[in-house]
Amino acid sequence: MTDAPVGPYVARFGLGFKTVLVLLFAAVAVAAAIALDPGREMPTALFLWLWKLLLLVLFGGGGLVLLVAGLSRRVALRVDREGITLGSPPRVFPWLGRSVLVRWRDIRAVAVFHQYARWPARLMYVGLKLGPDASAPEGTPRAGSFLHRSYGRLIPHVPTDVSTVSRPVNGWRLSRRRLVAAVQAYAPGVPVIEIDEYGSGRMLSQPVPGASGGT
Repeated sequence: MTDAPVGPYVARFGLGFKTVLVLLFAAVAVAAAIALDPGREMPTALFLWLWKLLLLVLFGGGGLVLLVAGLSRRVALRVDREGITLGSPPRVFPWLGRSVLVRWRDIRAVAVFHQYARWPARLMYVGLKLGPDASAPEGTPRAGSFLHRSYGRLIPHVPTDVSTVSRPVNGWRLSRRRLVAAVQAYAPGVPVIEIDEYGSGRMLSQPVPGASGGT
């Protein structure tokens, strides 16, 4: 492969404007949960205690993950000569996955899509379509597992072999332009596709006929 005309595309976790807003919203929700007085009258008190716990776990835990990830400045996504690195938050949250490098020889397409079931806003993802002989990256949910089925329920418009090899754009910003430019530079045979809520794909970049998918 000839030298790429552009450098690697690297996106890092950080405390951007959107992330700060989410953190403020989470802080308000946690403060409201702490201030909530369930009282002693059953079963209302039990319901309020469960609601209080849910708020603390979802917004407190989620806010903590975003804050630590933003302060870490870890790589969230990297596209270079070797392939595509799908990053993750710091390893203090091992259940969120780990950073993995997927080589170009294993990648057939790069997909951008949204999870529409998330409230209050859509959550964008970057996923990979792997070749038939490629091994699933470390941390990919096993077929038939609860987590694997969850992807199918939450993102039904995207094939699970793509959605399970993906990362949410949460706590970092994705530049479609730089993503497309880097993929075209390092693997001109790999298309970049945006999948809409109906499962239809729109080409963000066309693969070069006869070009290699990468080194």
